[in-house]
Amino acid sequence: MGIVNQSTAVVSGHAIQHAVALGLDAGDVELAFLTPDLSATCSAPVALGCVVEVTVHYEFVPATPILSNLIGSLDLSSTAREPVERTYQSP
Repeated sequence: MGIVNQSTAVVSGHAIQHAVALGLDAGDVELAFLTPDLSATCSAPVALGCVVEVTVHYEFVPATPILSNLIGSLDLSSTAREPVERTYQSP
């Protein structure tokens, strides 16, 4: 979504919508716009060629008491990066 719409609320909402079973909220989703070489953040407004990076964090807690006692909870995260294909200006 971030490659064509750079609205933080829209991109976070889209990530949450696609992870319904995890029960995520907006605080679990990080959004960054980076330069093409990933060395710095893109300045606003985001330009073509910048890279949108979406990271989702989730705390996994095993459902069974035995596993829960052995390993406790696990902090998981996943990151996706794609170049911006079209800039979007909110009306």
